[in-house]
Amino acid sequence: MVTHKSLYYSVLACAASHIFLTDSVWEMHPIALSYYAEGVKELQLLLGKVSQYENHDALLMSVMLLYLHGVCPPAIMIQSQTLTAKVPRMGHA
Repeated sequence: MVTHKSLYYSVLACAASHIFLTDSVWEMHPIALSYYAEGVKELQLLLGKVSQYENHDALLMSVMLLYLHGVCPPAIMIQSQTLTAKVPRMGHA
């Protein structure tokens, strides 16, 4: 995985976000964002090198992890957890 820097930084970004969400370690949020930015930069470099016929699992995993991190940023997930905790469920008062 160290040879694929985009995958390396993608995993680190998701791990830092996970620590931020589960343990409320606020210092991890900017760290997660910096890993995300580094992962996107490395992915851009990798996309410039890879041929279209090459089977590249690390590229696919990088895209998937960066997408998940981008779609579910920590601030939105915390807000949605707070909102869903306040919304009563159907049939429950």
